[in-house]
Amino acid sequence: MFFSLYFIFSIQTVRKKKQDARKILVGICVCIVFSTWELYGSVFENAKYHSTFFKLVYLFFIISIASTLVLRYVQLYKDAQLLNKYLIDQKEAFYRFVPVDFIRIIDRESPISISVGDSKEKSMTVLTSCIRNFASLSKTVPLNQTITFLNSYLSEMEELVYKTTGFVDKYIGNEILALFGDYDERAAKENFNSADNAVESAIKMVNAIRSGKLVKIF
Repeated sequence: MFFSLYFIFSIQTVRKKKQDARKILVGICVCIVFSTWELYGSVFENAKYHSTFFKLVYLFFIISIASTLVLRYVQLYKDAQLLNKYLIDQKEAFYRFVPVDFIRIIDRESPISISVGDSKEKSMTVLTSCIRNFASLSKTVPLNQTITFLNSYLSEMEELVYKTTGFVDKYIGNEILALFGDYDERAAKENFNSADNAVESAIKMVNAIRSGKLVKIF
């Protein structure tokens, strides 16, 4: 009775193309064949082989179920690892476009908790900077050199903004738009002032350019 019900269930899982369904069905079929053979032998009172066959059938059934469960567990573990890696990569990709500080400003713990239309009224200072005549100058050098210069320039400027308790909200071509809040846990200063921090950041930007640290192509 048990094998019959399990056999019907296995056929349904095979039709639905579920994982490992064919393996389970094969195991059940083998068990049914051996059980039928055992029943046939018992009818003719072949007791000499009756006990041995039953043990072999039962052992085969247990091994098939156990191996299926182990394989399923291993597959689930691999799927979980791939899912975790995918979520980590997705999170890192998100933070390449949305600053962590921006999420903190609107009092959210993670991107998942952000809803459409979320906003927070705060007093902040906005700093913008761009390279003078960059559009015309960039036409005089190869594209790959322009990209190399921009990567060097923007990385250096972003680091200076961050050191002065600000963060880059977005890049618009060669232009940088940075935000400075009136309070930041990264700096425990007395009389913390976002405008002063923005000016300090701008001064450091100018000094970095004059120092010749950046890649020169113009």
